[in-house]
Amino acid sequence: MRKQISKRILALTALAILAMCATAFAGPLESLMETLLVTKDAKGAEVLKKTDAAYPGDIVEYRTTYRNTGDSALSGLVVQVPVPPNTTYVAGSATSLVVHDLLISIDGGSTWDEEPVKRMRQGEDGVKKEIIIGPEEYTHIRWVPKSVIQPGEVQVFRCRVKIS
Repeated sequence: MRKQISKRILALTALAILAMCATAFAGPLESLMETLLVTKDAKGAEVLKKTDAAYPGDIVEYRTTYRNTGDSALSGLVVQVPVPPNTTYVAGSATSLVVHDLLISIDGGSTWDEEPVKRMRQGEDGVKKEIIIGPEEYTHIRWVPKSVIQPGEVQVFRCRVKIS
């Protein structure tokens, strides 16, 4: 039997994501966070199913949707998603149709870099070299939209993680 990742962990992660994202505005911004299990149908086509549980090896998509319910444009949205414990960010999965800058943190959100994230690290030979940090070290994903959200407009942001 596969070890089940706690429903509570996924639910708490979703709530934490919503809490972080909701603090971006003090106005008429509606948000929805969905956790979707990525599977394949009999023909091999990708299928997304709402879920609150996942197993090691499963891929989960976090989808955050924002809608401007007000009468004027909103600016300054920053969407930030933590990569939960016992998961690894799926490289290249952070997407949105909104023109945005994508930033990555490898230190719990203290610093942010564009991909590829690079750091100077000392090798076994004692020589410092610039290396590319892999997605297994990502702790947070951040989208910074370059446009306002017009009244009635919807913006969607997605990323995926693999359960360890």
